[in-house]
Amino acid sequence: MVTKLCALLGRSEIRDLIDLRVLLTSGGNLQKALLDAAQKDTGFSPLTLAWVLRDLPIDALGKVAQLSKDEILKLHEFRDWFIEKVTAASSP
Repeated sequence: MVTKLCALLGRSEIRDLIDLRVLLTSGGNLQKALLDAAQKDTGFSPLTLAWVLRDLPIDALGKVAQLSKDEILKLHEFRDWFIEKVTAASSP
């Protein structure tokens, strides 16, 4: 999950968001992964990741990846949920 978090910060690939969703729904520890990502990549910041994800063009990337409209909608919902969780985890 650490690798996926760092990848999402550095590139705009829909597969990274999909993989992250699978990892989290399979029991991944987001708080630990955020801390570990900052240790792996000193340029990593959870709040910067949240900011970058707000602008991720899910519709366009989903169409290129030939995802269904339902899957694209689910990715929008996941992204919004994920941003909330990352922002909350970063609050003092």
